[in-house]
Amino acid sequence: MPANFIPEVMAKSVLLALRNNMVGSSFVNRKYEGEIQAVGDTVNIVSPGAITISDYDKNGTLAWQALTDSQKQLIIDISKSFSFVVDDIDKFQSQPDIQQIYGDEAAFALKEVSDTLIFGKYIDASASNIIDTIVLTKSNIYSQFVNMQKRLNKSKVPLEGRRAAVGPDEYALLLEAPEFVHATADGDKVIASGKVGNIAGFEVFMTNNLTEEAAATVATGTNTQRFLMFTHPNYGITMAEQILNVEKIRLESKFGTGVRGLHVYGLKTVRPDALGVIRVDTGIAGTL
Repeated sequence: MPANFIPEVMAKSVLLALRNNMVGSSFVNRKYEGEIQAVGDTVNIVSPGAITISDYDKNGTLAWQALTDSQKQLIIDISKSFSFVVDDIDKFQSQPDIQQIYGDEAAFALKEVSDTLIFGKYIDASASNIIDTIVLTKSNIYSQFVNMQKRLNKSKVPLEGRRAAVGPDEYALLLEAPEFVHATADGDKVIASGKVGNIAGFEVFMTNNLTEEAAATVATGTNTQRFLMFTHPNYGITMAEQILNVEKIRLESKFGTGVRGLHVYGLKTVRPDALGVIRVDTGIAGTL
């Protein structure tokens, strides 16, 4: 256990680490989760086929259509774990519940990994829904969000419930845009969930996890770029997850308790045309 938890005088509370907003779960469809037992399980996603509309003649007969469907499979192929040990001596010397504190930190760390993987699905967006590559300013950010609305409209994505994920830089621009409606109008609960406001028909969420894989900083000529992701959570990406085990075990090799957990899940883009991307030129020179 960290030496700082062995007290001369131990405070009754602990200053937790700064944490990113975990908002990825607001961008995925989770209604297909069902019962997940282990890595390798399969979730079957069934999509109904189109219904044919025919002219009706009261003197004629109806042509009965046989129903069809299509099926996609979501494989539970991602597994992440944590494990740490709390020594008995350290436990008794420390006033706060060390197992609970570090258990909470582990749960947060697992969620941050999955959050980043969710936003990494921006790469699946249909080419027609990609705005490539622009310099965003407080003067043009609203028009670019309107542009994305138009593209999702053409893809027949439902209007109600569309969401946008932005990073801190883009959120700062939105705060200066007169069209941006702040989340404070909806109350503190909304802000706590990561939602920061609304603009051009999108619910806007701010996250620091639009980096690396999720908003890959890649070379475009001499400047690097970020990615903003747009979607409807019921149509674009499906996620199924389960915390299979969180357990405490007594260790044979020492006087201590081991705490471990296992998180398994799968992610699949089922409708690429329900995803949108804005590539943002950062104006920062460099290559990877």
